[in-house]
Amino acid sequence: MSNPKRPKTKHYIFRKLIAAFLVVVVVGALFAANLLINKVTTVIQASPDIDLEKFKSPESTIIYDMNGEEIVKLGLNTASNITYEQMPNSLVDAFVSIEDSQFFEHQGVDMPRLLLTTARNFLTSGRDTGASTITMQTIKKSLFESDESLADVSYDRKIQEIAISANIEKVMSKQQILELYVNKIQFGAPNSRGVQRAAEYYFGKDVSTLTLSESAYLAGVINAPTAYNAYNHLNAATKRRNSVLDQMERHGYITPSENDLASSIPLENLLVGEDKFSVNKFKYNDYVDQVLLEAERITGLDPMVNGMDIYTALNPQQQDIIEKIQRSDGFTYTQDILQSASVVLNNENFEIVAIGGGKVTEQTTVLGLNRARSSRQLGSAMKAVFPYMLAFEHLGWSTEHVLEDGPYFFTGTDISLTNANNRYVGDMTVTQALVSSKNIPAVKTMDEVISKIGREAVRNFMRQLGYSESVISNFKEQYAIGGAEYEATPIQAAAHHAVALNGGQYIQPHTIKRIEIHGQPPIVPEYEPIQIVSPGAAYMSAQLMKSAVDVTSGGTHAMFLKQPFPVYAKTGSSTWGTEAPSVGQIEGSLKDNWAVASTSHYTVSTWMGLDKASDGRITNANNVRNNVVEITNRLLRGTAQFSEPTAITQPSDVVQVNHILGVFPYARPLESMDERFIAKAYILKDNANLGDFSAPSMSDLAQQTVNSTKLLFGIFNIEVSMTPYPLEDGSGSGSNPETATKTMTATSTKSGRTITATGRVLFDPSWVFGGVNYGTTIIKNGEVIEEIINAENTRSLTLLGISSNTNLEVCSFYTWASQPNIRSNNVCEIVNSGDDTITFPNFVNAPLREFTSWINTNSEATYETSMVTPTTAQQIGQIYNLSPNYAGQNIDRLALNETEFSVAYYDQAIRGLQSFVGRPLGEFRNPNLNILTVQVNGSSSNEAIIRSITLNNQALNDFNLSDLNQRYTISISTQAQQPTVDKTRLEAEIQQSTQFVESEYTAQSWQVFQQALNQARQVYEKQNANQGEVNQSTNRLVEARNRLDEIND
Repeated sequence: MSNPKRPKTKHYIFRKLIAAFLVVVVVGALFAANLLINKVTTVIQASPDIDLEKFKSPESTIIYDMNGEEIVKLGLNTASNITYEQMPNSLVDAFVSIEDSQFFEHQGVDMPRLLLTTARNFLTSGRDTGASTITMQTIKKSLFESDESLADVSYDRKIQEIAISANIEKVMSKQQILELYVNKIQFGAPNSRGVQRAAEYYFGKDVSTLTLSESAYLAGVINAPTAYNAYNHLNAATKRRNSVLDQMERHGYITPSENDLASSIPLENLLVGEDKFSVNKFKYNDYVDQVLLEAERITGLDPMVNGMDIYTALNPQQQDIIEKIQRSDGFTYTQDILQSASVVLNNENFEIVAIGGGKVTEQTTVLGLNRARSSRQLGSAMKAVFPYMLAFEHLGWSTEHVLEDGPYFFTGTDISLTNANNRYVGDMTVTQALVSSKNIPAVKTMDEVISKIGREAVRNFMRQLGYSESVISNFKEQYAIGGAEYEATPIQAAAHHAVALNGGQYIQPHTIKRIEIHGQPPIVPEYEPIQIVSPGAAYMSAQLMKSAVDVTSGGTHAMFLKQPFPVYAKTGSSTWGTEAPSVGQIEGSLKDNWAVASTSHYTVSTWMGLDKASDGRITNANNVRNNVVEITNRLLRGTAQFSEPTAITQPSDVVQVNHILGVFPYARPLESMDERFIAKAYILKDNANLGDFSAPSMSDLAQQTVNSTKLLFGIFNIEVSMTPYPLEDGSGSGSNPETATKTMTATSTKSGRTITATGRVLFDPSWVFGGVNYGTTIIKNGEVIEEIINAENTRSLTLLGISSNTNLEVCSFYTWASQPNIRSNNVCEIVNSGDDTITFPNFVNAPLREFTSWINTNSEATYETSMVTPTTAQQIGQIYNLSPNYAGQNIDRLALNETEFSVAYYDQAIRGLQSFVGRPLGEFRNPNLNILTVQVNGSSSNEAIIRSITLNNQALNDFNLSDLNQRYTISISTQAQQPTVDKTRLEAEIQQSTQFVESEYTAQSWQVFQQALNQARQVYEKQNANQGEVNQSTNRLVEARNRLDEIND
């Protein structure tokens, strides 16, 4: 009999579902693995063929000018290839340690490193590229730097690199691969590649002679050639070199002592200097240099090793002018140490048509340093754009807005600002401020812009103009005059200036129109215009610069940029600051000089100055300015040969209006108003709503002073004095301001320091509405019994029929002479006609403060004080004698007010206490033996030297006994005379060491010897060196000299 079927349980059904799921997972995994294998196979099959010629001969890059004519063809001549045998062991070890520690062990791919990086990328969704071996990097440089470089690195390409790397090592030795690698990579040397050119650029030597420290630096710099360029980023470069040395020690290539020695060598001591490096000389080298930089940024490829056709905006006619100037062909630099840079830019599309990166002399070849890309302080060159363009855009100003050129302290500091000539003008319009390049109005304008739109909005404006974040983040008011960290390159200066000529639009300045790479569609860079200000604000800024050129006197060197066609220009200069003495310069002397000038079609920027402070000093600033003007004029005239300069077109959002000078918001002129008070100005259309001009409301009267005489036979005299009417500069005048305000007195105070200056006033309403009058009314029992109004702020009123103890209300105010119905506030005071007496206390032997407090509270009496030397501490501060002494008397208050007291009190003035510091203790004298005690800390010998004198832990010098708060102990710290130090032997050993010749000894032993010799010299020169230091330094020098290792022939 068969068993009956049991019903299926829930556990049975769950196990069946799990089993089915596992089957699906396994099948899916097998399917995915099959797909992955097929994918990898497909990718590997699509890998480029291994063509050894591609590792050696890249295609040439050809650069064309604006007419399609070839400028230069670039190829293998950009490198100086070396063989593996020429590489010192330290260089090989450095590259292997930092780039591929298993290079000589793996077969092209470091699988453990690859798997670890892959896992890390999978877990972090990252793209860590740290798994590439030297072989894989060589493959990438030779076969894969193509259009794919424009996108992120793909996994397909990485698979191909791995496959090709495994195969390439079957046909090439490790030495050949490493040789190709170091000859192809970039090290940061201008217009060059390969380790040989890098050795020349940084150290001025052949690669075979590189030291351990130099090898470590070159191996490290390739990771980020710009960021680790030792000429520009010394600290970062030093850290990178030391990291490589640490890796070399870690992998056993050097010992810890070798690491310490190599890392202790200052990297800057090894550098030969950029100006000693002769780069590959091309026709129009500076322009080509900029093109190559842009091309690599656009394509992701190095044009030196990847062939491409680059079509540029270069204008040969304009570039030839620059080339002749830089060769001093028909142009003379006023000093041989001067350098220059020039840029010519198309205002419409911001194409750079010519670049000058520096002059060339008979003694030097074309330099790798392109000064057109070097940032310098701009001085006043950008004032029209920054800040005045922002003011027109955001503050509603016209081009004739009135500013005050007067004393000024930078916001939040006690640093004062002056103009270049250390003078103040007073009122001046924006146009006048720009034409004469005044600093203070520019900074005050920046303050108002910041107040209106905020600092971040200003930073965004700079960000739109393409400034670096370091310049933007350090923004401060000084940027308005090209100060602080505000720097720009000649390329940036031309572009920023051109915004005013291009309707307020900024475009990234560029040289390249299109790039063609074989087998790819043409690459046409898109440079989108950014509207950073309105066309009207830009036009107004341009008009300021046109005024700077058109003036015939009172302007800057911009007025020497006149041409037969309209020119819009601004010049500027920077000077050496407080750092000058430390770099061999003179504070306040010329540092950089600029001219930035535009026609309707082109902008020219020119810089001239020194490459570095150590080059020398500029001896005649005016000659340098003339040089800059001459260069700029030649380039301006040059642009007129291929364009037709005209006046720029006035945009529709700007209008010209007449408004009253110095009145803001602006008002329409009154009928028959003096033309001197009327400004004809440009203003944005939205801000051109002028109001009517009427007498302004009066300023508030701050106070009045009322004095009265004693009532006699019903006659009561009242004297009233009012605060002078406040002028716009904060000062006041006791007389009618109609004439007084034509000259202002401006004052600025910060941290107890006050600067006062006088200057002109362009307009004051009182010149139209008459001067200010002063009024006073006397009110008794609610009725006005007397009123006087005139131009004087003091008056005397005699009132008749006034009873004793009558309260009178005295009220004063300001009013306009021609419109007395317009009045200020009333300031009132109650005066009682009755007289009064007061009992005078006895103040002898009382504290002086009781007397002064009582006098100041109860009268207007004056007093003079004198001191009597006390004999006890209790006497200090007490009154010795008072004259006259009304003790116990009832005295009339009026009589008291007119009394002059003489007060003698116990105190003593002690002066010059600190003058005993540094002198023998025996010379010290106690100023008051009865009260002051002396405590000596240290030697009590009369010959001991006083090091400090304190009272109450303070080094007081000039003080009174009453200042000491009843603590009268003088603490004197002394020190015994120091023994003399004998440096005779040290001097002799230094003298003997100078006879040794470097060429006769090994470099390492000579370096140790030189360090010991330098240290010995420092100790010898050290004024406070002790005998132990002298002996130790002497012994170390002798030991280093004895260990000099001679070179065997």
